[in-house]
Amino acid sequence: MNKKTLKQLIIICSLIAVGFMYFILFKTSSYTDNQVEQNTKEDKKLSNIYPKPFLKEEVKNRVPEALKEYVDLGHRGITVGMGPYDSYSNYMYMRDIKAYENNKNVKMDEDGFPMILYEDGYFYNPVSFCHFTLSMYADYLKTEDEDLKDYFLKCAEFLITLQDKEGAFRYPFEWYNYNSGETYPKDWVSSMAQGHALSVYTRAYHLTKDKKYIENGNKVFNFMIKHKDEGGTLTTLEDIDPKYKDHIFFEEYVSTPDSYTLNGFIFSIFGLYDWATLNEDYPELKIGGLPAYYFEEGVESLKLILPLYDIDGMSTYDLGHIVYGKDGHVIASYHSIHIIQLSNLYSVTGEKIFHDYQRLWTYYVEDLV
Repeated sequence: MNKKTLKQLIIICSLIAVGFMYFILFKTSSYTDNQVEQNTKEDKKLSNIYPKPFLKEEVKNRVPEALKEYVDLGHRGITVGMGPYDSYSNYMYMRDIKAYENNKNVKMDEDGFPMILYEDGYFYNPVSFCHFTLSMYADYLKTEDEDLKDYFLKCAEFLITLQDKEGAFRYPFEWYNYNSGETYPKDWVSSMAQGHALSVYTRAYHLTKDKKYIENGNKVFNFMIKHKDEGGTLTTLEDIDPKYKDHIFFEEYVSTPDSYTLNGFIFSIFGLYDWATLNEDYPELKIGGLPAYYFEEGVESLKLILPLYDIDGMSTYDLGHIVYGKDGHVIASYHSIHIIQLSNLYSVTGEKIFHDYQRLWTYYVEDLV
């Protein structure tokens, strides 16, 4: 691993701490010992229900290291951010804006907006900014403090200035893709930024009924569904298997071949879900049925490939071990994020596979000490 890659991974871990590393540690006591034992046996059986990919020994060997890291991070059980999901309520587990103010890799600008430290200085990161904004929204809902509401809306308005006339959020710094080995020049795009922005604009419109959020959100959506060959973030599952060429995927890190980053994809389609919910609840806005269509297509794709992220003891960050033949990109903290995402996704779809993998991936780590 080169120094640049290492530094980027350190930054990623810092952003995890900033945006969504707030899990309550617990050992449930609401079940009897017999019930716990029975549930554990049932969860273990789930590992044999779904087909698994052939895993190289190098990939399997990543599991013990990742489990140790999971313990070292202090994770035990997960309660914060689990479903059910509501497009107008807290965004999963975004909370505690003070974490941004106390992070050495974050500088608050004169307006109180977070800038993230990278190699060439401090920049607004669209995803991190959305995390901050959604955290502000959660704090407002919790306290009903009108100042926090105003702060949230101030952030939502500033977010509009970060998108270009096409509706794209372009990153103002370079980024190294460890799978493809390429360095993205500045102005690269990410489906996760597009999806998160839709989640922000959904909540902002619900609060204000200001149509500027609809106008800009529609631009964000239209760019998001542009194929990567046209500069957008939409791709297919063809790089996993040509027979999947008609199934869609939204890329957090656009590359050729695709990397298929799991958390970024799920966050992306939740943005589509929020935008579709807004269309359903406010039909006069005439957003249309495309957000719901792409959300449903995304769900079908995830049902198809979710087992590929399971490496018998941990989930992987992406499918680099399949598409690129890598050793397996495993980040322990993202295992918790995947569990939370699947819980929320199950709550809005009712798809059993999401509940099954939420249980299975929880089973992998629930008894770690």
